[in-house]
Amino acid sequence: MALFSIVFALTENRVIFEFVLYAWSVLGASFGPVIILSLLWKKTTGKGAIAGMLTGLLVTIIWRNIPFLKGIVYELVPAFVLAFFAVWIVSMFTQDDNKNY
Repeated sequence: MALFSIVFALTENRVIFEFVLYAWSVLGASFGPVIILSLLWKKTTGKGAIAGMLTGLLVTIIWRNIPFLKGIVYELVPAFVLAFFAVWIVSMFTQDDNKNY
C-alpha cells in the first residue's frame, strides 16, 4: 500500500493538487464567512451560520462541476461571497430567536 501511494504521489501531482485545492475551497467557503462574521458582528445567529456553511458547500460543488463557471473564476470566490451574504441575510431574519438570551 505504501509503495502504491509513493508511486501515485510521484506520478499524479496534478490530481493531488486539484483535490487539495478543492478541499481548501470547500473549507474556506463554508467556514470563512461564518468565522469572520461571528467574530466581528454580534448579531450572527446559529441559523445564519448553518445557512452560510451550506451555501458555501453547495456553491463550491456546483461551481466546480460546471465547466463554463469553473473557467470564469476560482470557485472559492463566488462561494465565499454568497456564503457571507447567506449568513448575513439569515441572521437578520432570525434576530427575534435570540431575544431570550
